[in-house]
Amino acid sequence: MNFFAKDFRSKYLNYLFIMLLAIALYVGFDVLLDKVPTEMSKEAVVAAIGAIFVILSTKLLMERESENRLVEERRATVFKDNLADYRNAADKIIKILKDNEINPSELHEMREVHSKLILLGARDAIECSRAFISQCYEFLESDETDNETLSLSEKQVEVLWSLALNFLGSARSGLHVENDTFDIALEVDAFRTLNKSQSRVEKKYKARQELTGGVSEWVNINIVPKEIIDPVEKLIKILESSDLSLKSKCAKTQISFHNYRHQKKSNRVLYINGYNKRKHCLTLSLNSRSDKEYFTDASEKLKDFRAKLKGPKMKDGSYHVSFDVPIDSISHVGLQPLKYVIAEFIKRFH
Repeated sequence: MNFFAKDFRSKYLNYLFIMLLAIALYVGFDVLLDKVPTEMSKEAVVAAIGAIFVILSTKLLMERESENRLVEERRATVFKDNLADYRNAADKIIKILKDNEINPSELHEMREVHSKLILLGARDAIECSRAFISQCYEFLESDETDNETLSLSEKQVEVLWSLALNFLGSARSGLHVENDTFDIALEVDAFRTLNKSQSRVEKKYKARQELTGGVSEWVNINIVPKEIIDPVEKLIKILESSDLSLKSKCAKTQISFHNYRHQKKSNRVLYINGYNKRKHCLTLSLNSRSDKEYFTDASEKLKDFRAKLKGPKMKDGSYHVSFDVPIDSISHVGLQPLKYVIAEFIKRFH
């Protein structure tokens, strides 16, 4: 601050000196030339005065250019340091949100980054960074579990992402990007939509992930009696050993069977959807296809399993058949109609 004040005084003193010199010459120019005896001396005086003005004006221009260059160098340095600090803070924030978990260690690192923002960061960016950290601490303090790491809820993730985007928008404004027309409010709304889409996709694929505990874990998740484990495993074994090229996969919501000889993604054949306690049976369904003729025939062949034909769906015009397999009928002989329908399914669609 002292440097800029000193430079300011020096610059305007130079201007004042030139103005005083010009006034003095204006007043005393005639008198000065009258005292010079010869024409050659007069020309020398005029030339000397002109040289003085050229030298002073050149000096001022060079000082001005040097000052501008120094300001630009400082501005570039500050911009570079600002950008590095903002990127570092953004990396820490995204790291916290990446796995939807927070812990005191991550927030300790974030506090260190925040303290460095105070040196050169824009005021709004500093406040947004502090708001993000404060909200994280609030979530941790309100957690009633004994876990050091807090798994964030969908609502908590949405709140933190909004704060994170506010920080990024403030940092962008603090960098004074030339001709910037970016609207952070619109981006926050758009990103909120992306977060909802991400949550739906995650739920969808988590439901499809294979369970490491197999049938036992599927039974626990779906609150199915444990005595059903053996019949389900028996049904899986019968279908997998029946030369139908079937391989089972236990996921959170369903046990699916796919044709492992068919390499395309559409190789699903059959699903075990759950257990009906009242009827003491497993509920199954065939993978849907837009083929009314096949599914009508399949429902007829599975009529002893109380098969129901459903469809067509409004979007793709597909049909599917759901049916019940009584626990007592789970045997090679009892499942013969189902094996025949599955063989026809694979032959027709795979």
